[in-house]
Amino acid sequence: MALRYFTAIGLFLSCALAGPLSTAGESNHLSGRAFAINEDGSSTLGRPWPNAKIVWCFEPDGESEDKDSYKEVLKIAKGGWKLWEKKLDGRSKLKFEPSDKKKPSCKKDHGTMLRITFNNQGSTSSHTGFKADARNMKFDPGNKYGGRDPVVIFAHELGHVFGLQHEHQKPSAWKKELPLLKLNCENMLDYEASVRKFGAYYVDNTLCTDEDKANRNRFSAHNFLPLTFPMGLVEDDSFDWDSIMMYDSLALSKDPHGGKLVLVAANGGKLKINNEPSKQDVAAVAKLYPK
Repeated sequence: MALRYFTAIGLFLSCALAGPLSTAGESNHLSGRAFAINEDGSSTLGRPWPNAKIVWCFEPDGESEDKDSYKEVLKIAKGGWKLWEKKLDGRSKLKFEPSDKKKPSCKKDHGTMLRITFNNQGSTSSHTGFKADARNMKFDPGNKYGGRDPVVIFAHELGHVFGLQHEHQKPSAWKKELPLLKLNCENMLDYEASVRKFGAYYVDNTLCTDEDKANRNRFSAHNFLPLTFPMGLVEDDSFDWDSIMMYDSLALSKDPHGGKLVLVAANGGKLKINNEPSKQDVAAVAKLYPK
């Protein structure tokens, strides 16, 4: 299970639509729309990476080093970064590069590199921003997450690494007076198992509504619900339906092929996959790592 300090996707990734799209404005205004760490480094989750440079290394599972794993991570990482680099288009001095172009081993890590590991458990997660003791990404390249592109999934994870949180977990998007999102908790893949373990009343009225308690009880709803403790993250009342930091409606569904929707717009609208960073995502990263 991902810790609160560890942003997870488990079996899914980005998304959006089903709501009115925001009109692009000036960069300073757009930058406030992303749910992100504070550029002054005061957020408890993490701070911007030193010198706006992220050097990453790869740590294969097990004692042996699989040459194909190095090749695969290099290909996926390059593709994911390219999606961001193209959109940033020189607006930020942020750099993302391997410790070695052929074999980016973590053996020379002195506490400053992003450490990437592969797994085959269907688990993908990353720390948010930079901390000397919290700078890891776990990635399952073999799981296509219901047809999603692993490169896009990696780009979503890079958003976390840069300092962005899930757009759909902004507390302002779940206001009781005018919520933007709704969670069909009963459609989640671990709903029935949690009901058997905790009882339907507790699951429906607590684990399906309280991010912190869902997290503590290892229930996947914690990946969708508004963060109980934003921990110094920057947000405003606007919402970016195009953000690559969104989940789609079939994320963690117990029956994705049968159309069992999990996260939806408040009006029931389906959230689709976003395959690239939005204007607001880019503006937020440019603000964290200015030119």
